[in-house]
Amino acid sequence: VLTEIRETPSPEDRAESHEISDGVCSGTNVLIVEDENVNRLYLKKILGKKGCIADAALNGLEALNMIQDKQYDLILMDLTMPVMDGITATRKIREHEKNMRIQPVPIIALTAHAYPEDMERCREAGMDGYLSKPFQPKDLMKEIARVTDKKNLSAGS
Repeated sequence: VLTEIRETPSPEDRAESHEISDGVCSGTNVLIVEDENVNRLYLKKILGKKGCIADAALNGLEALNMIQDKQYDLILMDLTMPVMDGITATRKIREHEKNMRIQPVPIIALTAHAYPEDMERCREAGMDGYLSKPFQPKDLMKEIARVTDKKNLSAGS
């Protein structure tokens, strides 16, 4: 059973949320790679409210097939999934981007694994960001803003 806890945001949180959402997600094509239905729905709801266009894959193998057919601006990747895990999928996505000579898509790990060695594995696999579950929507939006800003800066170099 999923219970939604609603908090009344402070004026600062409302201003910050509005500021972060401006231009970060509107029209952004996001691929959610997540095997848990509740988590997929939660992410789609958050991203939809911010103007993102979200597709979903149930595992890393589905994600690999989907990136062949559509260009995504951002990938949100669970780590522990059946068929192909997030670390393996990220490595294969990075290999595909290198072989095709295309700009790497920012990938954010969304995981219950919160140990430093897990974060390091994500970084080594080629992920750009990391967010530990459970998380608040504002934390997700901050991480999206951070990795997309990083992408924009590297594209200009």
